[in-house]
Amino acid sequence: MNEDTSHNSTILLKKINRLERVVLALVLLIITGATIGWMERERILKIDKVIATQVETNRLDVVDTSGKVRAKLSLTPNQDFVSLKLFGKDSNTMRLSMGVSAATGTTGFALYNQAGKKIIFMTNDADTSTSITVYNKSGEIATNIVNNGQNNVIFSGNYVVMDKSGATRAVMGLSEGADGYPYMDLYDQKSIKRVGIFAQENSLYGLTLFDNNGINRVTLGITPQNTGAAAIIGQDGKIIWKAPQ
Repeated sequence: MNEDTSHNSTILLKKINRLERVVLALVLLIITGATIGWMERERILKIDKVIATQVETNRLDVVDTSGKVRAKLSLTPNQDFVSLKLFGKDSNTMRLSMGVSAATGTTGFALYNQAGKKIIFMTNDADTSTSITVYNKSGEIATNIVNNGQNNVIFSGNYVVMDKSGATRAVMGLSEGADGYPYMDLYDQKSIKRVGIFAQENSLYGLTLFDNNGINRVTLGITPQNTGAAAIIGQDGKIIWKAPQ
């Protein structure tokens, strides 16, 4: 009887030892897996490729390796305006943007320079009018082209016409300064000004003719006091004749 009890105890001890080894191996396996998982967490969490037939979200950001947002696709909280914005070196220097309003039907597209200032803006206002606006370095409007479905209107500081060879043949715009006046100049094939039309409200509304050296030789116009005026100028720049005397 004692021999059987001793034999059974020996078998039980062996089973316990075997179970302890199995448990220890499982614990070591879990610890090893957790350690590897922690060390490789960034690689495991990083998604290099997504294959899906449909992705639904109100905002999608594209972030570079330094953590800076380089592109944003988003929908406004009122679910009206959806926009796409692309950035330069960081999210403070937007280079391109576009958007669509579901409520008004307005669409827009804008380009920005390296400093993040708008240089071109195009918009279609619910298919009733289309406009293209060009800005100068100071952010002021340089040219604005508007089509309202009936007329094309161009608002610009200067408008230049060039021929196929690249020579300037006409310039129309406003002179520099706060009191800039409208003018139009015509040029020959050598880009030499030959005809000028101007409206100087404080001095003269007139027409000027230039020789092939670009020297003003004839001026004809009317003063703000409704008085006619004319002058003929020699090659030396001196007035040969004028009226009134």
